[in-house]
Amino acid sequence: MILILCPKDCLIIKQIGGVNIVLIEKFASVKIEPGFKNMKKNNIQKIVINSDYGGFSLSHKAIMEYAKLKGIKLYPVIDDISKKVYGKKATLSNPAIFIHYYTQPSFNDKYYFSDRDIERDDICLIKVVEKLGKKASGQFADLKIVKIPDDIEWEIEEYDGNEWISEKHKTWD
Repeated sequence: MILILCPKDCLIIKQIGGVNIVLIEKFASVKIEPGFKNMKKNNIQKIVINSDYGGFSLSHKAIMEYAKLKGIKLYPVIDDISKKVYGKKATLSNPAIFIHYYTQPSFNDKYYFSDRDIERDDICLIKVVEKLGKKASGQFADLKIVKIPDDIEWEIEEYDGNEWISEKHKTWD
């Protein structure tokens, strides 16, 4: 790092990680050279997490909206146990119902679609959560979008379904 201190109206040049930052008027205004990464929209990444105990899940409406954005045709099927427990109230609009999703009408396990397999930084997932807000959350979820610098390698950690983002680092047993 190079730092030149001088009176007001003088240039101060800092080099941080190979990037030159030029300060004009001793710490008064800042000119950032092209290529410098700042924390504006283009240099953040958004990640969807569950911010409450229970675990990540999407509502039926959110899953169908996500599939629409991705160009995936989904075939929702109400779980047999839900049908027995809820009877006539076992509808797709009932948030307590467990719904299975398939990408083919054959309902074979190899065509099973799970919202838990969606990458949490998937742009379509982010759009759905931004659009639907709280209505994107599944039965025991409270989804939110976390913004972090785009140069961070991250992972999701959790305790009893309550999640947070951590920067990846090495661990050993």
